[in-house]
Amino acid sequence: MNLLKKLWKLLNSPIIVVAIALSIWPVFTALTAQYAISKLTSQTINAISNAFHTLDENKSDEIGSFLAIKENVNFSNVNYTFSDWPTKEKLVATITNDSNQPLNEIMLNVSFYDAQDNLIDVQDNTWLSNIKILQPGESHNFSIKRSLGTIQATDEEVSERRSNRVEIHLSSAKEFKI
Repeated sequence: MNLLKKLWKLLNSPIIVVAIALSIWPVFTALTAQYAISKLTSQTINAISNAFHTLDENKSDEIGSFLAIKENVNFSNVNYTFSDWPTKEKLVATITNDSNQPLNEIMLNVSFYDAQDNLIDVQDNTWLSNIKILQPGESHNFSIKRSLGTIQATDEEVSERRSNRVEIHLSSAKEFKI
């Protein structure tokens, strides 16, 4: 019994209590740090996931709106015409807004084909910058120029690069909201 009292007195001394606390402290700190990192990681992942989910919903609405627009935009009077430059090909056409919404920020994808119907060139995201707003029912003429080579190109090279057929597709447009 006397031995237990001495042991208790020794273990209960301030130096031993501090020593035990100091030896346990790194383990406690590591565990709480690991828990904190785990929580922070989990919260960060949730925040980013929620942000992307919101972006996905907005993008989905934007795509749905564009598809409705695309169905109601038509191209007509597509023709080749004289170009000021011998190494350029000039295309003229008319765009018509058959939707019930005014449109802006109109961009086109123009595909050029040779006589064998091979795709030979694409002008992606050609912006119709001269059309600020295309009102419902309104038509607007536009032109697109395509390079057929450098100034040094021979007539034969230029002739080989000319397209025989062209396709125009709407690649982007937005409903203009006041």
